[in-house]
Amino acid sequence: MSTPLLIKVQQILQSTELFSAYVVALKLDNPSASHTQVMQSLQTFLSGIPEGKRLEVQRVFAEEEASDSMGLTSSTLDTALQLLHADTQLYIDILSTLQLNQTENMPWQDVVNKIKGLVIAKKPHAWDGIDQFLQSLHWAAEHEDLALNDMDVETEDDHVLEMVEGVDYYPSEDDEEELGSFPEGEDYDQHFAAFLQSVEEIQAGHGFANDFGKMGVNDNLHAVESF
Repeated sequence: MSTPLLIKVQQILQSTELFSAYVVALKLDNPSASHTQVMQSLQTFLSGIPEGKRLEVQRVFAEEEASDSMGLTSSTLDTALQLLHADTQLYIDILSTLQLNQTENMPWQDVVNKIKGLVIAKKPHAWDGIDQFLQSLHWAAEHEDLALNDMDVETEDDHVLEMVEGVDYYPSEDDEEELGSFPEGEDYDQHFAAFLQSVEEIQAGHGFANDFGKMGVNDNLHAVESF
């Protein structure tokens, strides 16, 4: 799990007690914990917090996974949520379904039909917009190779656009916009140091706070990113 994602979860929970319980649920003190054990532990944690916070945490998990696996940018994700009239649960379900085309080799039309069933059942008036959104995603994916071949790549050009499997092409600064609320430079270093210190303080009794900054190398954390 990336540090920005952890900070997002901390901001959602807005509670030292809840964040402490979340870090414990990651089982960082048990390197031998299996994928299943971590998932069960996280599910137990999520089931015990208020529904609004649970949905927001699941949302950032789903967005992180969709961004990593499909290259969807924050702008593309925001568009999908707006088209669904901010129905967070439906948004999460659709992001998970979208990835079936890759994770389970589900034909694209089957993915579209599955998403259509989800939308019609909860937000039928939103289907036309979502249908156009899906067509845009599919068109971009089909034409990605052709567009890449046509691009005149200049390695010394700091403004080369990054091609992603999304609705449009976005400069790398678009990724920075997603975390625009976070401090940068020395301010970020101070913020991150304070963040780690807070984790150390609330988790001192669990014997793994000192390894918190190394959590990205723990194998069992890959389970969190696919939650």
